[in-house]
Amino acid sequence: MSASPPPMEGPSRNCGHCSAAASQHCAGCRNIKYCDRNWQKKDWHLHKHLCKTFADFAEPPGPNLRRIIILPESSDKPHFAWMETYKVEGREDYEDPDSINDKLGVRYYDQEEGGEMSEFGGIFGENSSVDYALDIVLGKRCNGELLDHSLNMLCGCDTCPVNLNKCLDNLTSGHAKSMGVLGRGDKAIFATSNVVESMFVRDADCSDLTLAIKGWVAYEELSRRQRAAMRTLNHPGYIDMEKMEEMEEMFRAKAQSKQQHNSD
Repeated sequence: MSASPPPMEGPSRNCGHCSAAASQHCAGCRNIKYCDRNWQKKDWHLHKHLCKTFADFAEPPGPNLRRIIILPESSDKPHFAWMETYKVEGREDYEDPDSINDKLGVRYYDQEEGGEMSEFGGIFGENSSVDYALDIVLGKRCNGELLDHSLNMLCGCDTCPVNLNKCLDNLTSGHAKSMGVLGRGDKAIFATSNVVESMFVRDADCSDLTLAIKGWVAYEELSRRQRAAMRTLNHPGYIDMEKMEEMEEMFRAKAQSKQQHNSD
């Protein structure tokens, strides 16, 4: 049997800033929604980097390509790119295909047969490699409902000396400098279906930039606390949306302080 289409195609139904249900599209790109005009204004410092270029990435130039967001080490601006994927036929025989992770409230496995995966080749150029990928956003929205997709961060090789990621540092108002290895090297954001063991890559949308940046910083903070307490790095499994909102407040305060300093 042929693989089913990836689930939940099209722009996210969630607000690009707070992840609540939303219906107001950005007039510029029509790819991101907001539940409130004020949230749209607050999100502009991130969304402006992708808004005008989305039209060039609305449709893939060929088969088996998925839209991702690159956070380049050497530039302060993110940009869209295409990632090559391949189809997976059939499905594995899961012991309990309907099992649900009680902590997250999401299924462990996709209900669709087959899959769409990627080997992540050439993401950061011919002479670079992807060292690892981490799930950073998989869980509930701040109002208790489920997100309609998951987000993952691809990281360039961190086994050799790498530079500060200028893009991540810019988007977090300088916070990347304190993130250690998680703030260095090339990064890329890609989306998957909203299950623990996803078999489906999907297109990353404009709204995923804000969600992934807050999730990555929240992940780093949780990891740092765990290292301090347990002397080991354990993946937290998901990012709580309320924690991500705390990150947003921190970014905003840093940006306002920087703007006030420049005006003085």
